[in-house]
Amino acid sequence: MKSLLVVFGILFGSILFFGQMPAYYQGIDFSQPAASVESELKTLITNTHNPLTYSNTYPWVKLIDQDENNTNNVILVYNGQSEPKVNTIGGGNTTNPEVWNREHIYPQSLISTTATGDLHHLRACDGDINNNRGNLPFVSGSGSYGTVSGGWYPGDEWKGDVARMIMYVHLRYDEPWTDVGTMSLFLQWNVDDPVSDFERQRNNTIQGAQGNRNPFIDQPYLATYLYGGPIAEDTWGWPNEVDEISLEDVSMYPNPINTTGSVTFSGVTTPINEVIFYDLSGKQIYTVRQPKVENQQVEISTSVSSGVYFVKLVADHAEVTKKLVVN
Repeated sequence: MKSLLVVFGILFGSILFFGQMPAYYQGIDFSQPAASVESELKTLITNTHNPLTYSNTYPWVKLIDQDENNTNNVILVYNGQSEPKVNTIGGGNTTNPEVWNREHIYPQSLISTTATGDLHHLRACDGDINNNRGNLPFVSGSGSYGTVSGGWYPGDEWKGDVARMIMYVHLRYDEPWTDVGTMSLFLQWNVDDPVSDFERQRNNTIQGAQGNRNPFIDQPYLATYLYGGPIAEDTWGWPNEVDEISLEDVSMYPNPINTTGSVTFSGVTTPINEVIFYDLSGKQIYTVRQPKVENQQVEISTSVSSGVYFVKLVADHAEVTKKLVVN
């Protein structure tokens, strides 16, 4: 019987493999162009999200970050320490040592109000380590966690977790990569540090708490399909293949520009679906769809007020965000 099961597993492995896609995603056609898949995923994780207030997240963090080898403890991000759940900093703790609090992987001061209580980017964290990280952006490094050249490296064991949390925040809230690192860095981390059982445990428990899931934990290859870069693990059996496309080498000039001027993007080697302008609050204020690419350049005429903006170029399998000053 065991040998027959092995044979069936070999013959039908691809079917069983694809069958691992959670029912949560069954309404999405993943053979669509990347922009359509991204839009439908965003709608799904937004519409199924029942937001929690930040003040009510301590009990949930104790559950989602629970140490499965000691259910009285939580696993702390960055240092991996198993720490008693009762040793919170605040959270009603008046008798036990104050060791850990809640770290916003995407800093709280840089994100929308709804996201402050979103469990998908909240992690139990040693209080001193949390303070040391502060609002530092994530940067490349190796080995253990710590500051690197004015940024923060989460450690070899946590960089994939961090990448997939940032990707979720970007998809759910349209928050820019540039506040916390670079898209290319997170795409690489997604490949270098594959999804762990601990992340899957968190994802399942978070769905029970607030209704939605992190798609990049369920299917790391989604990052490749939506944003390009190195090929990540395919856990479902993807219906089509994707070439590696990058917009990271695209340059933007002139910068600054005038309120009625134009800006040119050079080094564009793939069709662009849209160019989106965001203000510093993350609000989308101006969109140009299907701009013409000529001689690897895209020119966009602007009509915005003076200020600082983020400009995002979106292709089928890649995107990049630039900062633009308008005088």
